[in-house]
Amino acid sequence: MELLLYLLATTVALALRVIYICMFIQAILSWFVTEDNVIMAVLTRITAPVVLPVRAILSRIPALARLPIDLSFLVAFVLLVFVMGALPTISPP
Repeated sequence: MELLLYLLATTVALALRVIYICMFIQAILSWFVTEDNVIMAVLTRITAPVVLPVRAILSRIPALARLPIDLSFLVAFVLLVFVMGALPTISPP
């Protein structure tokens, strides 16, 4: 049972780390390449499950919906960092 819990926690932590790295790369590349770039398309597909729910929630707030910039990516990134920090560190059995 401990091994299963360890494998689950490690897998979740790895998946969150991959999404974190992809979001970071996507943020940097967005300054240099267009959104129709192949790499940006792949990164968007990887990060969309995290960003789109946050975008849907933030679009319901009238003050944020009228802003000329999209804060959903930044909010999703910060939430991801908090979730990664909140995950317990489980040592291998």
